[in-house]
Formats: sequence, C-alpha cells, structure tokens
Amino acid sequence: MQAEPDDLRARGARHHRVRRRSAAASLDQAVDYWISQKSALVGEENYVVINIGNEPIGNVDAGQWTAATVDAIGRMRANGFDHLLMVDAPNWGQDWQNVMRADAQTVLDADSHGNTVLSIHMYAVYSNASSIVSYLDDFEANGWPLVIGEFGWQFNSGEVDHDTILAEAQARGLGYLGWSWSGDTDPILDMVLNFDPNQMTTWGERIFNGPDGISSTSQEASIFGGTPPTTAPPTTAPPGGGACTDSYRVVGQWPGGFQGDVRVTAGSSAISGWVVTWSFADGQTVNQAWNAAVTNSGSNVTARNVSYNGSLGAGAGTTFGFIGSWNGINSVPTLTCAAV
Repeated sequence: MQAEPDDLRARGARHHRVRRRSAAASLDQAVDYWISQKSALVGEENYVVINIGNEPIGNVDAGQWTAATVDAIGRMRANGFDHLLMVDAPNWGQDWQNVMRADAQTVLDADSHGNTVLSIHMYAVYSNASSIVSYLDDFEANGWPLVIGEFGWQFNSGEVDHDTILAEAQARGLGYLGWSWSGDTDPILDMVLNFDPNQMTTWGERIFNGPDGISSTSQEASIFGGTPPTTAPPTTAPPGGGACTDSYRVVGQWPGGFQGDVRVTAGSSAISGWVVTWSFADGQTVNQAWNAAVTNSGSNVTARNVSYNGSLGAGAGTTFGFIGSWNGINSVPTLTCAAV
C-alpha cells in the first residue's frame, strides 16, 4: 500500500477519537472481560464471533500488536473458548503501517484451533481503489482469512472509497460490517436516524440498496427466520471403514457462494481420528475451512480432523465448517465418514 498523507490518517481516526476513552483497554483486559462472560457464550459457538478487542491499539507503538494479539488468542483458547475469534488491526484498525499485513501468519499460527479471522477497518487511508485492491490482494494471495470489520461513508471529499470496498468484498467473497447502524457522534455515518429502520439515511440506502449492497448480495440467516438450511440425512461409514457418522448442512447461501457445516459423530466406541469424503455433483468447490484440514481434487473433497478434534469419545461429536463456491445448482452431496 502506498503511504498516505498524515492528514488522511488523522481524519480517518477522527470519529474514533470522539467515541473513545482517552486510553483504550488493553487486549489483556479484554480477555479478562470475555472470561467473565464465558457462561453466556458457551454453547453459542455456531452463532457468535468474538471480536477480542475493538481497535485496541492506535498509532503509537503499533508494533506491539503482534505479541499482544498472539497472547490474547492463546489465553482465549486456554480458557476454553471454541468460538471463531476476530482480531482488529492496529492503527485504530486501519493498519496503515502494515503491521498486520506483515505479521498475519504469525498471529494465525498462534491459534491452536485454526479458527481466527483478521479484521481491517477501512476509513480515510483507503480513499482510492488502488489502496484497497493492493491490501486485499496481499491477503488473498497468502490465503489469510479477512473481514472488512468496519468501513464508512465518504464523509469528506476524498475519503473512503466505499464503492470499491463493496465491489471487492462481493467479488472476493469477503464479509463486511458498515459503520454504523445509528447513534454515532458523527451522524453522517449513521445508516438510520434514531435507531429507526424507517428513517434510512443516504448512507443506509447506499449500503442496503445500492450496487453490491446487502439487499442484492445477502441472505438472512436461518436462526433469524431466513431460509432453513439444506440438510443431508446422516450417513454411516461402510463396513470396515470405522465407526463414525456424519451429517452435512448448507447453513447459508448467496450468489456464487455458500457456507457448509459438517457434523462428525463417533459410534459406540471412541475414535482417535476421522476422515470425511464426498464428491460435488454440480461443480462446487471448497475455498476455505475451519476445524478441519480440507483438500479438493477436482470434484472430490477430503476433510481430516485437526490436532484438537480427532479424539472423540463414544457418541461424542465435533463440527467443522467451510466456505464454498457454486453456480446454478448447489445440491447436497453424499458423505462417507471413516475412523482412522
């Protein structure tokens, strides 16, 4: 990414300074908070993403981000959190010094569950298409999981190329969160006024109803009353294949992409490892996965346990998920599960 003028960096963090205390809590303090709330979060692993700390490190000593984030992830896992973890970049999330860009792999490797996503916040530093595309290209080339955890409206001339952000997110299959729904101290960033969905602002109309916006690219999750997931009946390993069963669900689908979920359950005896295989009939592919090591060979997919979820007691189960691509038809495949 090309260096941006200091005034852009300052203006890009302007709304953060207004709504932030004089000193942000540390990531260590954030982990303490999540530990105190653990009882409310256990059991919600399929629906809750834990963003460990919102923009906890600013523009002073941004290099501390790597060690602090590695430690925070380790503490979350050591304290029994199995959720998807999200970590914000330094520089109030904008990473204009490229600390997260340089150390992404170190942070991802720190997660014993392999279930962490990195979050970039795109404000004034990302005022043109080249700065956005360059940053996203680097993460895609390295296979690093990324979400655009915040981005805003063009609240001053030359700030925030939201059109490119939305177009690139759609083209690359990236998730994004626009800032903000309502109640921001700078109301031009609000999507609705007074928390009322019937009072949508220009920004709200853009992000919901404009090109590559939410209305045309998203589907309501079934837990909120949207289209129920497509589910395949459980299958049993063939004779001699070991004692485990599996079930497959399409838990969310959007144009060109979908999220799959596979449940592996041990039979009447404990197992020390498992492998699930299937073949897609309609050209689907798996692009990224969590809680399993997944490989594609043409239409054939193989998913193997990772270090922490291979050993299952009798009747116990584990779940892995993936993001895939589809075009035209997204039929549910027949799976085979074997203990290894």
